[in-house]
Amino acid sequence: MKRLTLLAALLLPVLQAGAQHATIMTEELVYEQSSPVSGQYSVHRKVLVHNEKGLPTASFWEYTDAFHSVASFSGSITYQGKSRKIRKDDLINHSLTDGLADDAAICLYQPASPYPFTVEYDYTVSCKKGIASFPTFLPLDRENVSLVGASYTLIVPAGFAIQYFASAEPVVEKGKTDRYQWKFAMPDGFREEHLMPSFLTFVPYVYASPVEFSYGGKTGSQRNWKDIGLWLYGLQEGAQDLPDEAVAKFREMTKDCKTPEEKVAVLYRYLRDNTRYVSIQLGIGGLKPFPASTVYKSGFGDCKALSNFLRAALAAVGVESDYYAVSTSHATLFPGYVSIGQMNHVMLAVPLKEHRDTLWVECTNPAIPLGYRHEDVAGHEVLLVKQDGGERVRVPSYPDSLRCSSVRAEITVRADGSASLKAVKSLRLDRTEPYLDFSSEKPEDQARILTSGWNLHAENLRVQSIQDNFNQPGYRGRDFCPQMDISFTADVFQFAKVNGNRLFIPANPMAKSLYVQRQERVNDIRVGEGSTLTDTVVFHLPAGYRIESLPKDVEESCDWDTFSSRIRAGEDGTVTLVQTFVIQKGAFPKERYESYRAFAKVVNRSYAASIVLVKE
Repeated sequence: MKRLTLLAALLLPVLQAGAQHATIMTEELVYEQSSPVSGQYSVHRKVLVHNEKGLPTASFWEYTDAFHSVASFSGSITYQGKSRKIRKDDLINHSLTDGLADDAAICLYQPASPYPFTVEYDYTVSCKKGIASFPTFLPLDRENVSLVGASYTLIVPAGFAIQYFASAEPVVEKGKTDRYQWKFAMPDGFREEHLMPSFLTFVPYVYASPVEFSYGGKTGSQRNWKDIGLWLYGLQEGAQDLPDEAVAKFREMTKDCKTPEEKVAVLYRYLRDNTRYVSIQLGIGGLKPFPASTVYKSGFGDCKALSNFLRAALAAVGVESDYYAVSTSHATLFPGYVSIGQMNHVMLAVPLKEHRDTLWVECTNPAIPLGYRHEDVAGHEVLLVKQDGGERVRVPSYPDSLRCSSVRAEITVRADGSASLKAVKSLRLDRTEPYLDFSSEKPEDQARILTSGWNLHAENLRVQSIQDNFNQPGYRGRDFCPQMDISFTADVFQFAKVNGNRLFIPANPMAKSLYVQRQERVNDIRVGEGSTLTDTVVFHLPAGYRIESLPKDVEESCDWDTFSSRIRAGEDGTVTLVQTFVIQKGAFPKERYESYRAFAKVVNRSYAASIVLVKE
């Protein structure tokens, strides 16, 4: 189930714009299914690499496991009129299993040559022991790359039912075999932009799979999600057994618990303290969890294994739960396309009937507060795997009003330009996620994380306290919002600029300038989530100085952003600045980006403003 996760990670576009880095001259993939459990695909790929940034497009990689192997390979690199061959022995196999299993790997080749050069690959991949999904076709995966021509051909036995989700309709030929062919070209490629819609809006793609299939000796149907759930449920048969000693231990640990959620909390802590997540591919193609007894003895497992283990532990103490599959990269399953290949992660759902609620439990990272639906699953469609089949549901999302962060700082400024500060960083909802393991970080790493994006260099930073609600006992409801407050102090040796008898104090050293793309806008705008950021800074001014000027108050907005800045001088020798930035999600035409440019210019000017003091 990690295959699509890896694919998604490798396909993330590089944020850079400019001239074309590479040209895909041709990419042709032909897949032919010879039986319900075997097939083969052949690929011919030719890429002209213009510069170093085009190398990722020209690299060769293929996923291999017990079900897929590179059967043949040849290639060549041509540059400055010279040509040299690439042989199968030049490929590197990189394990994906942390050394704990030998089932999954990436077969790699990274070309190297003076620019420009052309690399060409011809290879075949053998598929055996079952076919649940056909090869995914994404010929263009990065910006500033042009595609001259690409084709994807599926050849299956006559009458063999397939399904697909694609950016174009295929040409279909029926006969002794059924042949589906898609052709694509994008001579101008695409540009990665700030606040752009989904990656799949721009690139050619084909996802395809058989309707009826056999995989690892297990036959199944993908006619509907109910059938897929039945198949996945069947893979768990025999994987729920625990040793008698484990059952006895879990019952003893939960004997004083009065509610199901208390039992979940106890066993969730056990999972955190006694197991660790590893990315491994075991069983049939990484789809079948290995037994709960194995996790109990070894202490490690992947998402399937750990979720299955916690499910078995909960069952041992009388708590029902459902295993579920989810795509962490797409919030909505592809419309009209029913395939297990869409899923890349497994979690656990624990129904709490007395509360008419469900706990959505992430088993690979028990540092995540129990009851919190993290950003990779909140609002996503998922498939509950039950004995009577799959049930497609959507994990509840959170209101944007809960997504907020703030910093409140008191800064004592000295006449020599140095300063000391006391601050509290407050985080809510998914803004806490980068900080879940913050307390275990080294002091120097804590300092780096806390001041990332700040316009100052803090020295002698010390964390004074960390408070959170991550481990509060008891049921906390479906709108439980993780909260964390980090208090810290620091010195800043060069804070204010000294110029003669004046001090220039940065009004908001914690602000991070808004990014604005310079190029003409090509794509429409999509803001995926709303949030609120608030900075409050109280300055204690040095004796012997008076305020010469303060930044102006600002109220500014564009279609999806609102900004306010207010600054006031107090009678006690302090100056207080409050800046609030509010983002609202939505979709907007590309022409509205010009209003954002004007908005960002005002905001960045306010962020960069200074308080000017003059010596009395």
